[in-house]
Amino acid sequence: MGGTGIGIGGILVIVGIVLIVLGYLIIGILVALVGLLAFGGFARGRWY
Repeated sequence: MGGTGIGIGGILVIVGIVLIVLGYLIIGILVALVGLLAFGGFARGRWY
């Protein structure tokens, strides 16, 4: 995905944080972890 900035993983992490803030702690943590582990989070490949 060259240069799109934020990818699917970043979006999932943001959604997870929003869910945590709204009070859906367990679901938010799971969504954020899936985003980080499966899609590499915000900056995969940016540091290379």
